Amino acid sequence: MAFNMEPLKEPRGFLRLLQWFFAMIAFATCCDFSVKMGFQITCKPDIQSNVTVTMDPITTRATYPFSLDQNTEVKFKSPVCSSGPDVKEETFSFPGTAASNAEFFVFMGVITWLYCFATLALYVFYSYLYTDEQKSYPKIDLIIAAVLAFIWLASSSGWAHGLLTVKGIAHVESWIYEDPQSPCFKADKDFKYPLIEDCKDIGAGGFGTGNASILIGFLNCFLWTCNTWFLYKETSWYRARNPGQEGLPAGNI
Repeated sequence: MAFNMEPLKEPRGFLRLLQWFFAMIAFATCCDFSVKMGFQITCKPDIQSNVTVTMDPITTRATYPFSLDQNTEVKFKSPVCSSGPDVKEETFSFPGTAASNAEFFVFMGVITWLYCFATLALYVFYSYLYTDEQKSYPKIDLIIAAVLAFIWLASSSGWAHGLLTVKGIAHVESWIYEDPQSPCFKADKDFKYPLIEDCKDIGAGGFGTGNASILIGFLNCFLWTCNTWFLYKETSWYRARNPGQEGLPAGNI
């Protein structure tokens, strides 16, 4: 086993370093992303008691893996806007989920990061696998790179769709009037609880981190697609079709 840094100066080695770094950034930004969402209920005066109840905002925070229908349970007092003795505490969860999309994206990032780490070690300590007569490993590396490029495209597209789902749920006015579990549910244009004057979206937090994770996912797809060309040039398939290239150093464009 000989230590050889030369492969890292070649396109395949340099790209593999970039892929290792951006795979880590991709799953880290997805896991770190969170968004606050909720709504404010405004109450009418209670004619019988001559009291207007002030409601605290009903808020929650969506975090990875974004199973909103399971991990966003909030509490409210029912009947809403009532101050009578029959008031009790109820719970409901924000609807929808983007868990499968987010988990697939993160899984892809972790697997890619580990594969890059392993292949970088192989490039540095077992570089002879790329220069032997059989040239079996370059073919395997090429096939895996092509598969990863496709899966990065699929996982990034899936997470982009999942984030759109989270954005739709975060803008609560699109669903709080139609969800029967919501305290702001309307039946025949009237609120289920008659003392509610209005329900307003308090505004969702920023989606910058989530948007960045998607862009980095597509960047990973681009890097792996580019990498397939340089890996192909390492294989015996390329050498067989271009016999005049035999004397050139590995990795030359």
